[in-house]
Amino acid sequence: MAYKRIQSPLAINIFWHNANEKMYQLGDLLYDFFLRNVNNPLDRHMGIPVYIYPYIPNISDLQLKNTIHSANVFLVDDEMTGSEDWERFANSLNSKTQKLGKEYHQIFPVKISEHAFKFTDIFSKKNFIKVFDIDKSRQEHHLLIELSHAINRLLYKDDFATVGTKSNPPVKLFLSHAKNDGEILTKELRRYIHEHTGLESFFDANDIADGFSFAEELENHIMTSILVAIQSDEYSSREWCRREILLAKKHNCPVIVINQFKKGELRSFPYIGNVPHRRYSDDLSKGDMKLLFDLVILEALREALRIKFNELKLRGLSKNLNLKIDTNLIYPPELISLVNLKDTKEKIILYPDPPLGMEEISIIKEIRDDLKFLTPTLLPLISKENEDFNLLSNQKIAISLSETDQSDIEWIQNRSIQNLMVELCRYLLVGGARLIYSGDIFYKSKAGGFNFSKLLIKLLQSYRNTFQENNIHSVDNYRPYPFGDLLKKEDKLRLKNIVKFHIVKAPENLEIEKKHAQSIQELDTFDKKYVYAKSLTVMRNKMLSKATGLLVLGGKWMGFKSKMPGVLEEALIALKLNKPTFIIGAFGGVAETIAKALEGKETEHLKNTYYDAYDPNYAHFKQKFNKYSKTSKEERVDYESVSEYLINKGKSASDYGLNNGLSKKENQRLFRSKNESEIIHLVLKGLSKTTKA
Repeated sequence: MAYKRIQSPLAINIFWHNANEKMYQLGDLLYDFFLRNVNNPLDRHMGIPVYIYPYIPNISDLQLKNTIHSANVFLVDDEMTGSEDWERFANSLNSKTQKLGKEYHQIFPVKISEHAFKFTDIFSKKNFIKVFDIDKSRQEHHLLIELSHAINRLLYKDDFATVGTKSNPPVKLFLSHAKNDGEILTKELRRYIHEHTGLESFFDANDIADGFSFAEELENHIMTSILVAIQSDEYSSREWCRREILLAKKHNCPVIVINQFKKGELRSFPYIGNVPHRRYSDDLSKGDMKLLFDLVILEALREALRIKFNELKLRGLSKNLNLKIDTNLIYPPELISLVNLKDTKEKIILYPDPPLGMEEISIIKEIRDDLKFLTPTLLPLISKENEDFNLLSNQKIAISLSETDQSDIEWIQNRSIQNLMVELCRYLLVGGARLIYSGDIFYKSKAGGFNFSKLLIKLLQSYRNTFQENNIHSVDNYRPYPFGDLLKKEDKLRLKNIVKFHIVKAPENLEIEKKHAQSIQELDTFDKKYVYAKSLTVMRNKMLSKATGLLVLGGKWMGFKSKMPGVLEEALIALKLNKPTFIIGAFGGVAETIAKALEGKETEHLKNTYYDAYDPNYAHFKQKFNKYSKTSKEERVDYESVSEYLINKGKSASDYGLNNGLSKKENQRLFRSKNESEIIHLVLKGLSKTTKA
């Protein structure tokens, strides 16, 4: 059966001219906002794939075929406006999106400088997001609001279709408030919405045409809006305010709350919780009030976008897993959810990540024990035989990754590696797998890099607090000599039950005295470097002998301390041990080169002359390492032999000799795909097959 690509509901491509350093800040802002805050593993992120291009890419490399919708954002400054190359690319991309369907693939130009309208004749006919014309204090918020609104209109176009217009209808905010003490703030918010955004709003009965049923029209407006509740002292005591909240939750509509308490309330309405809240204070200055309104509008748009993206993503995920699931909650389940689900015959109900804690789920289960409430993280881990989520409980998955280097876009690749691996580990942990990682827990990353160990520990701590403790294993961390011997007692205690340290002894044939450990870590002589390189090899062999599979991602070609790049050495050891190996190659580095070699391609990095030209210090170390009397023939470093081994390995079997449960076509997708959902799906599919085998 031919492999069918998994499409994301939406991808965002962001383009800018790399000559303007300020554009990198905006690129980072958009990347973090639409994708996720990777430093907070339980952040209710949107998770929308974001690809950033401060250079002109090949249109064929864009993720247009792997996504149903695309938002193509051009940050147009004077540098881009004056570039004929960028003009040609923009016109070509415009033609491509027209062919793919402009109702699904749209271009959003952003005016960053005065002359942006002159960029191309085609763009001059488009409505720009006008950042340059906005007060500098609001420019970032304005960009996020306008772009979020435009993308919401793209995704909700079929829900809120308007007769007689080609453009997608604007998003509407339903401003729910108590007249006695919430009307003044609500009027100011409505005025701000109309003056500073393209959104619509519903305020009160005056927005309903004469002669129509008030109750019916109110419900219809709520069904097609984001509800913004101004929670004043009297809000919960008003029947129609309570009814508006209940209607929004009944119809699965986005809700956010502005807390405007002055004295408080005798009884809070219980169903106003379980949604985002913003705090309002009467003593805000005029500038602060504008900031508050920006944040409220932005939060509302973000909620709507998160909800729609997750709805489309869950629908596609259910289809790919051949599961019939028609009921999706836009918020974690609560008691009112059970009322709205009283007639459902389905057994699986989906809601957004992160999963609820056991204390909340247990209350829900007391009332509806027949229902399973799952998040996307849990969905691919269902066993069709017994509905057990610990499908990976017998798996010990080693992770081999590091920052990439030797690339003009390494900082982009490293952000992608960081995001992908955190998300992938989330699935593996919840599936019951034990993770193995040899990276230094105390590693200090360079600028543009990251310490994956710290992120992994954060993720594990968060999920330990969320799931039953025995479901989430501690991470196994292998420590090579001499750093295992030098591990501090306080570090062991601080990370107890989170990290299980495996202290690997020095290579036996080197006969090193214990007292030399402190000196060897300085790595300031060949002998010390030799001992450490040999120790790393011993550690990697021991680690991978215990592993049931290996994930390979990224990997640097320079600045390593082993006999060869660490990611390369770990991959070679795993392949020689016939361990299931997953090569994720689209984010560059060593993993990309391994993928190319398995496909029969020779590469510059797998030639001995590469280091002679680019890193003569390492080339000299390699030469001495190979000639040293204690180096066996098998231990010598010869990159041409490595290349030959990988090429032959790739030819040896229909899965490139990776033994990972995936077909040749599926491994090719894993080599090339940047689609997070597709990568996770392929890894879990392969692991589930190797588990059953």
